[in-house]
Amino acid sequence: MSEAGEGVMGMLTLLPLLASLTGKPVVPGGLEKCQSEQESTLRLACYDALARFRHAPAQQQARDSGFQMTTDPVKGDRVLIRTIPSDGIITVSCQSGITRLSVRPATPWQGNTVTVDVDGEPASGNWFVRDQGQLLEFARGLPAIDELRHWFSHQALTLSNAHGQSLRLPLDGLESAIRPLRQQCHWGGQS
Repeated sequence: MSEAGEGVMGMLTLLPLLASLTGKPVVPGGLEKCQSEQESTLRLACYDALARFRHAPAQQQARDSGFQMTTDPVKGDRVLIRTIPSDGIITVSCQSGITRLSVRPATPWQGNTVTVDVDGEPASGNWFVRDQGQLLEFARGLPAIDELRHWFSHQALTLSNAHGQSLRLPLDGLESAIRPLRQQCHWGGQS
């Protein structure tokens, strides 16, 4: 059997497991969508959404605040996600000990610039437009950590562009939801 055939067979063997976790049948098209996702953190979020993982009490607090913490079962990397249906998905992850921050807009981003404000005040401009506007990515590592810390005492992040596009992402609950990720990525100092 070819490698592609083995991969499909492997995914098909997961269907009963996923169904048992949710108590509901799993739609095979959903697995294909997750498989085709290029961004690893969003691929993990897709699988988690399909499986509706049962969360530990610490993770329950994050989910109740609008954030959902997941852990890659293979690498152990943590991913914090908040979905705002009309605007997009904000993702903070710790991959190989590096903090990463990105936003997947609900509709493709127009242009190559991102203007940012936090509660109406201008914020860092270290955002990059990737994948033909499908992904907005912030600088990684220490710049991402510094920016996230700045957000802790604020209510909303707004990303906009010269084409009139605007995303408003609530930040409430971020500081408590991100604690496990901060520990994994070894953030030093005070919040």
